Amino acid sequence: MRSSHYGSLSVDLNAEDTLQVDLYLYDASRSRLGGDFKGRESERRFEQADVAPGIYYVRVNRSAGQGGYTSTPTLAKASLAVDQEPNYSAEQAPEIEINKATTGLLGYRSDGSGDTTDWYQVRSSHSGSLSVDLNAEDTLQVDLYLYDASRSRLGEISKAGKSERRFEQEPMWLREYIMSGLTGVPVKEDIL
Repeated sequence: MRSSHYGSLSVDLNAEDTLQVDLYLYDASRSRLGGDFKGRESERRFEQADVAPGIYYVRVNRSAGQGGYTSTPTLAKASLAVDQEPNYSAEQAPEIEINKATTGLLGYRSDGSGDTTDWYQVRSSHSGSLSVDLNAEDTLQVDLYLYDASRSRLGEISKAGKSERRFEQEPMWLREYIMSGLTGVPVKEDIL
């Protein structure tokens, strides 16, 4: 099956009472993501919460008996828009506009692994203070780190909150680091 969106993929499998089955899900490289295969069952369900656009394979194995079955894949799409990729390092960090919300997706599978870090660059032609508000979905564990132009860490916030730092007309970098899920980062500038 092909997913054209980020989201949570679930597969429901219902077999006749005379057939017991196992259900497995694989990514495009045919690495097994998981499955439902404990015991002998006629009904199976498996959910993978971190799928990115791409091809996925469902494998159904007979564990006992004979009969027919139906397989129903469902994708719950991610609620936020896709971020600017690639942005996995400070060298790739896209510049984000001050006083405008920026959203991103983190934790979804990409090339067999999860996207766990996003970097952004913030520039200003004014001296003042930089205020960063981090708003993450409830299912997301996220930390945000603020760096100066020499990439020395200035501060951090966890999960959700606010971090303020004074800066002097130099670029700054934001790095979001998470374990799974999605996030958005609004950035505001106050000029002194």
